[in-house]
Amino acid sequence: MPVRLQRMSALTALALASGAASAAFDDFTPLPGSAPAGSLPEATPLQLSSSLFTQRTLDANTPGAGRRGDNWDMTTANETGTNAGRYLFSPFETGTAGVKRYDLATGTSLTIVADGTQGFVSGDASRWAPWGGYLTAEESWGAGSTKGAPLRADQSDHDHAEPTGLYFDKFNPDVAYVNIQHADSDVDRIVQISAVPEPESYALMLAGLGVVGFVAQRRRVR
Repeated sequence: MPVRLQRMSALTALALASGAASAAFDDFTPLPGSAPAGSLPEATPLQLSSSLFTQRTLDANTPGAGRRGDNWDMTTANETGTNAGRYLFSPFETGTAGVKRYDLATGTSLTIVADGTQGFVSGDASRWAPWGGYLTAEESWGAGSTKGAPLRADQSDHDHAEPTGLYFDKFNPDVAYVNIQHADSDVDRIVQISAVPEPESYALMLAGLGVVGFVAQRRRVR
């Protein structure tokens, strides 16, 4: 009986620690409305709904040499295979679409499908396929497309910047990514949003580790 109780205590502590670590994005107060246009700096362009959320620019597509497409759209990661979760993929929502890849390990990005080389336009969707490959699709069928599309969506005018492509990290529940396009400065960005657990969550995790350590010590003594 004592051994069984020890096992239950350890499992309960681990469950509490795990639950606390995965619920950080759940703790927020809904915003009453959108931020006024142009009121936020482009480097930190999102109005966050919790003081426990932070944001930082991972990649900025500055004009000039080395520019990687334009209008980065939806984002996904390599969710399976070698180095799963290391790379973020985004298509270009332009008249000569392509695809870029951002390396979370090195902080570098490159164009993996050059603009206009595959005959598609207005790249939009991003999905990681079950067989281990990247899929994208056109948002609208415009001039220059050789692929066709099931529907067409007219774009409204954008004011200052447009967030697009929110992606929650499959390997870290406290991290998400969003692309920013159509900025006044013509700089596309990929922004990382992080959710910091409440202090109570850290206390639960430490308590769980303490119980596990105590149980392990008791077993060694016996």
